Amino acid sequence: MRPAAAWVVGLVVLALAAPATANEPESFTACGSDTKDGECTSLVDVLYGETVYLKGKVKPAHADLEAGVWHKDPFEDSWERWGTVEISDRGVMKYAWETTFDDGAQENHHLVQFRIKGHGNSDRVHVRVWLGE
Repeated sequence: MRPAAAWVVGLVVLALAAPATANEPESFTACGSDTKDGECTSLVDVLYGETVYLKGKVKPAHADLEAGVWHKDPFEDSWERWGTVEISDRGVMKYAWETTFDDGAQENHHLVQFRIKGHGNSDRVHVRVWLGE
């Protein structure tokens, strides 16, 4: 290969690689609470029938995109997409999960996270849904 051709190929490779690394968020966090304005933590305990309030934050804001809300049942091996949420101008995502009796897992954790296609995944929030026993 001629030096000029190798140089052009090198530029093309760099141009294609740059957007992939540019898409990586500086930070992408998630937390949850058992009350709407409660302390947001990575572990939430609720009784079935209560609502889990999930919040995520991504930097930079990615406000022109949407985030998927993903869930992993404690007794399943795969993740399921629950839906999508808007990302605010400040990079905030919010989702409310109203638990049911069927969500009860006692001492096993549900996992929930936000995902932005091509930009990564947030931290995981661990949720225990108690049956009251």
